[in-house]
Amino acid sequence: MKMIRNTVTAGSTTEFSFDVKGCEFLILNFSGADIYVSCGTEEAQEDMMRIGEDMWRQHTCRTDDCKYRSVDKIYVLGGEGADGEVEIECTKW
Repeated sequence: MKMIRNTVTAGSTTEFSFDVKGCEFLILNFSGADIYVSCGTEEAQEDMMRIGEDMWRQHTCRTDDCKYRSVDKIYVLGGEGADGEVEIECTKW
C-alpha cells in the first residue's frame, strides 16, 4: 500500500503524486466538506467524482472500454468550506 495525506482547502486543487502508477485507490475525506476527485488529469468540477464530508470511496480507474487504467496522479478540489486532510491510498499497482 502507498499512502499520501495532504491538506486541501476550498476552491483549490491539490495534486497527490504517487511513485507508482496505480489503478485502485481508497480516498478518505477528513476535510470538513465535500471534495471532488479526478484521476490522472485535472478536470472541471462537474466532471469530477464527489466524496461527501467525512466519507470514503474505493475507486478503480478504468478506460471507456472498462479496462484498467493506471495513473500516478490524483487531483482533489476542495469544496465550499473544505479545510482539512484528505488521505489517498494506492491499493493496487
